[in-house]
Parts: sequence; structure tokens; C-alpha cells
Amino acid sequence: MFVIDTDSLKNFNEIYKIFKVWWNSFAGRFSIERSIDDMGHTLYADLAKSLVQRGIKPKKDLNISLIYDECLLADAQVSSYFAILPIRDFFIKYKELVPKLEVCIY
Repeated sequence: MFVIDTDSLKNFNEIYKIFKVWWNSFAGRFSIERSIDDMGHTLYADLAKSLVQRGIKPKKDLNISLIYDECLLADAQVSSYFAILPIRDFFIKYKELVPKLEVCIY
């Protein structure tokens, strides 16, 4: 597959299309969201506790978009009540998530 020729590019494109269909399907979204479900609840509790301790009351819902991998082609800047989180951060950089999300709430 990793030989550089027209067949390997065709095979790669086919695999990419299959993954994209799975990723956007109900089954794909369900399995991704389920993979972080317990950690998502823990993150919610940790964030809520931190906001209460700091006396911060959110004015609206915080929207979080999950992405499969790091955002390499753009800068995932913090914005008001919106965050983009790579799934791996739930497992590798969990301790950084609450401070990152607190910054979104202003």
C-alpha cells in the first residue's frame, strides 16, 4: 500500500473514503462518542466544580466539537463558548482540558 504508484494512491483514496463514510455515519459517531463517554462525564463534573469554585456562572451552553486527531492545518483557537478537542486529549492530556475549557467561558 505504501509503494508510490497509481495503485497505492487509488487504494489510499478508497480507504480514506470508507473511513470518511464511517466517521460521518451514526455507527461511527456513536462509537467515537461512546469511547469518551465516561471521561466526558468526568470532564463535565470537573469543569462544573472548577467554575463553581471560581464563582463563574456560564451565560450559555459550551459547545465542544470532537476531532479525530490534532488540528495540524489550522490553529484551533479558543473562542467564546466553543472548543475543538482532539479525542486523544481525553486520554493523553486530560489535565489540560479543564483549564482550556475555562478560557472559553467568558
